[in-house]
Amino acid sequence: MKAYAQALSQKNLDKRTTVFILEQMCLIVRPKQQEKECLLILRKSRSQEEYIRGSMNKNPYSSRAFEGTLMAHVKDKICRDVGLPNEANMIELLVNGKIINQQLPILKVYEKVWKPTLMDPAGPMAVALEVLGDLGEMQLASLGGINIDEDSLIMDMDEQSLSLPMIVTYRLTGLDGEATEDVVDTIPDDEKQQRDPEEEFADVHLSLKVIVFNCSDVDHRLAEKLIKMLEFCCKLKSTRRYLLEKYPTALAKILNNIIVALDSQLTLDIAKSLLGTIITVFSEFSKEDVKEKKVKESKHGKREKGRVSVDEKLIPTTTELSTISSTHLEKFLVHLEKPYIREETELVENIMRMLSSLVLSKTGLSMIIIRAFKKYLSWKDIDADESKERDFFLKCFVLFSTNIPVGPRGNIIRDFCLTQGIVDSATSHLRISKAKSMEKHSTPFILQILAGLCKGFKKAQQAILDSKIIGLLHKIEGRASNNRVGPMAESLLQALELNNPSVKEYIESLRHKTKLRKKKIANKRRRAVLKKMGFKRQKNRLTANMKIAGLESLGKENRFKCMVCQEGYDFKPRSTMGFYVFNKEVAIGDLIGAEDEIGLTSVTHFNMIHYTCHEEAVRADAKLKPMKREWEGATIRNSHTLCNNLFPMLGPDINVNDYAVKVEKYWRDIPFRSSFQMSRVEIMIEDLRLLLARFAYEESFSEFAKGGGKESNMNFIPFMIQMTLHFTKRLSSNSERIRTFKSFINCLTDVNAAPRNGSSGENPDQDALDVSEGVLVESLLFLPSEYWKSWKYNLLERLFIQAIPSENDVKKEKRDIKAILRPVFLLWGLIDKLHGPLGSVRSFKTKMMEKKDTLALPESSSPLEKMKGLAKAKTVKQNYAPPGKTPNQEVIMWTVAQRQHVLQRHQQEILDDLQKILKFFNDELLPCSELEQYCKALGVDLQLLEKVKEISS
Repeated sequence: MKAYAQALSQKNLDKRTTVFILEQMCLIVRPKQQEKECLLILRKSRSQEEYIRGSMNKNPYSSRAFEGTLMAHVKDKICRDVGLPNEANMIELLVNGKIINQQLPILKVYEKVWKPTLMDPAGPMAVALEVLGDLGEMQLASLGGINIDEDSLIMDMDEQSLSLPMIVTYRLTGLDGEATEDVVDTIPDDEKQQRDPEEEFADVHLSLKVIVFNCSDVDHRLAEKLIKMLEFCCKLKSTRRYLLEKYPTALAKILNNIIVALDSQLTLDIAKSLLGTIITVFSEFSKEDVKEKKVKESKHGKREKGRVSVDEKLIPTTTELSTISSTHLEKFLVHLEKPYIREETELVENIMRMLSSLVLSKTGLSMIIIRAFKKYLSWKDIDADESKERDFFLKCFVLFSTNIPVGPRGNIIRDFCLTQGIVDSATSHLRISKAKSMEKHSTPFILQILAGLCKGFKKAQQAILDSKIIGLLHKIEGRASNNRVGPMAESLLQALELNNPSVKEYIESLRHKTKLRKKKIANKRRRAVLKKMGFKRQKNRLTANMKIAGLESLGKENRFKCMVCQEGYDFKPRSTMGFYVFNKEVAIGDLIGAEDEIGLTSVTHFNMIHYTCHEEAVRADAKLKPMKREWEGATIRNSHTLCNNLFPMLGPDINVNDYAVKVEKYWRDIPFRSSFQMSRVEIMIEDLRLLLARFAYEESFSEFAKGGGKESNMNFIPFMIQMTLHFTKRLSSNSERIRTFKSFINCLTDVNAAPRNGSSGENPDQDALDVSEGVLVESLLFLPSEYWKSWKYNLLERLFIQAIPSENDVKKEKRDIKAILRPVFLLWGLIDKLHGPLGSVRSFKTKMMEKKDTLALPESSSPLEKMKGLAKAKTVKQNYAPPGKTPNQEVIMWTVAQRQHVLQRHQQEILDDLQKILKFFNDELLPCSELEQYCKALGVDLQLLEKVKEISS
């Protein structure tokens, strides 16, 4: 850089050599970034091959083959080539299993989303090579610096890895249901690319004088390089200070070049670039103001509250640019009158910003600008006759006043404006206009100019306060109008409050009084309306002696009502409702003897909604910007509790076929349903068992859904039973239904189906306990109340014996019988209480037909039956309580019909009973700590407890 600077300083250099040297200097400071290219493999989703007829047959595509650099341009090409309508949100683009925002650059997606996966031996790179075939092998072989291990396909990647193609999967939005993939909306910039300007441009100061010297002659061939190098130089703080303090002639040369460039339309781009550079240099004045203010405050302390600074204009300036004269300002003001410059809004704004900063160097020059614009500040003439030329100069003065920096130097310029009467004339015109001021053409200009002149300047703030227009400004700030004077008045009030606590306190008191006055007026109007309607207030209550026609016929919805339309079974009896649930995948291999068996556990917040209301809400969410996905919006409606499915309810007047359709939709929307190997009945029974186990083992219901509690999930129980009975009744064949019933009867009556000790499985005691818990759960579906009463103590004793660890386990750990039997009491007690509302016949008229029949297990067993037949090899005979009456097929069929009838026709009564059960569970069962207390609360004979103690000892 030093050698180039010395070469550039030589005399008699031709233009071509100068341009070359400057170009090399620019490349040293900021090297040209090599444009990268990546390859893309575009393929459609396998699940949508029947819906998307066309295909992208020219894989791989270069990132330069698209009309732009964004993923949206990839989408445009796909829609055009496969014959799809190119509409917003028509298709989704997925990379590495993530949905990509289509406004992201292609190369950034490659670098940040795709490239990190290339190191995975079984990752998508292997798929890319498979898709490309021989072409992929040729590309891979042509890459240097990549070593391939044929066994694992592990690669050492370098910059040439951009040759490896990125797989982009496209699919129609919503065709496969709600998307579950992560969405990549933004990609942060690489921190390594963001360098400190002081470090990046450290060497350019060597060439500053040479560049400024060459700037004296504006030539199109040199202009671009010279301006770029000058911009690089001014990035350094030391360079900016050097120009202001020790080399002011350079600024004069730059200003002269700007003036020359403004003389012609052909050189306006040069003027714009130089203006940006000179504004950066003059910005040091405002920074110096802040520094001086901090130093002054640290030495002398803060000024007294409410005291106005006097003679701020006498503050000495550390930099006086003698080479900048009034001639420069006058020439800039003359250029503002040229039509081609007025058309360039950005150029005009930069000129006024530059003038606001320029006068900071020599505050006396500000009078030239003030006198030049003061002739246009005749407010009466502005309101009387609107002129485009006058409006242009008013806008220029608005830009000048609003860009004056806050600080001692800026306050000197504001003081000049104050002494010239600009503030007084503006406030007087506002005070005279009063109510009509909002409609005046001059008001927007006045408000913006005053906001700029009083910002942080206490003299101007006090002058406006004395003019008594703050009340008018307060009235205007809350009104809406086409000329936006409301927000402008609010901005002026904020400028008045800046660094002036007394004015701020006064404005806040005005706003508080207005708020109280509006509240008083609103209450008065409310009382008048209520009086007109016939209402009277008596002891903080509204009463009315009036009759409304048809009021008696209107009912009140019970607890079964939609959260959106607030209507339920009374007003929409045939509209199916459901409630939001969260389905979570759970491994239940220990339960059935298979290590990889997948089940389901569900929790809810029990927020009900009509299916039609949910669908309308989903459509409304899809139209939002940004768009909400189905379960994002549902989570908000579900009291911000996570949900991913809608559980249907079979109401009193709901058609069974409609309910069946909603059940199929619920099952179809379970994200991991493809992993199930058990039947739907078995999965629902296990789901119900896990839900009841959360009560018994006192686990959190909001562990993964972030919401929902005992009451919500207690209400969930009858509807889970309802769906399980629906699946039971709709089994594919009668033999399958009979096999389910036989399995339940066998497990209920055969003690050996759930042994306390056994050799099958890693933990036979736990297997047997799980089976017995399953029998309890199935009793809610298949066992009438009379049969339950005869079996419940037998099942309780069985649970006791199976819950107590075997002798081998006792040696390993000390037993706590109270802690072991607590969940047994809680689970059994909860199910015993649930049999009350579920087993009540209510309005079910069909009588139970008890007929003797023999039910034997079939030869082939389902996975659940394998669970129930675990460990038959080695058993120990136990003295269980006497068994009850064995149910037959007719009894179970009658129970299924009775449960379905009660759960459909008496939902309100059942939920009321469940609230009582939950209260009993919380108030009487959970506080128990001794075994005798459980027996007393549940009505269990103490002899059974003695037998358990004997077994445990």
